[in-house]
Amino acid sequence: MHRPIWRILFLVFVAATAFAIHAAPARAQGGLGLSLYDQLGGVYGIAPVVDDFVDRLWNDPVLNANPYVAEARRRFAKASLRFLFTEYLCDKTGGPMVYRGRDMKTAHAGLHISEREWQAMLGDLRESMRKFNVPAEAQEDMIALIEETKKDIVLAPALDAPPPAEKAP
Repeated sequence: MHRPIWRILFLVFVAATAFAIHAAPARAQGGLGLSLYDQLGGVYGIAPVVDDFVDRLWNDPVLNANPYVAEARRRFAKASLRFLFTEYLCDKTGGPMVYRGRDMKTAHAGLHISEREWQAMLGDLRESMRKFNVPAEAQEDMIALIEETKKDIVLAPALDAPPPAEKAP
């Protein structure tokens, strides 16, 4: 007689657990919409964009004019940047990966990235996203995500900018 009650309780427990597991991703995504990670096609959609983007960065004349960036490229493998940036985007867009690299301020310390170089990088990213037909809304969401890091990356005036004018006493 007790056996059917335990079976019913067990089935209710299993059903409730299944519902909770299934509903968790929808809550994490802010409702029924897809995460940016899913909109971008997951890691298989993000990785090719990152590969193309890193190639563009490596060949960008604005970035190559910065001697600190040029020196860092001699010491840091392109493949490492591809891996870390893919991992970063997968993490920050709602995917299952966890970014294990350094924080943006530490990673870009000493590179003297200027506003001009930042804008060149954004242009390269936009070109890569267009090449892979990333939907316009997802492109803007990606740019907004990247813009959040700007305060930790753009830390110097342009190298070719005149020095700041000294204030009169």
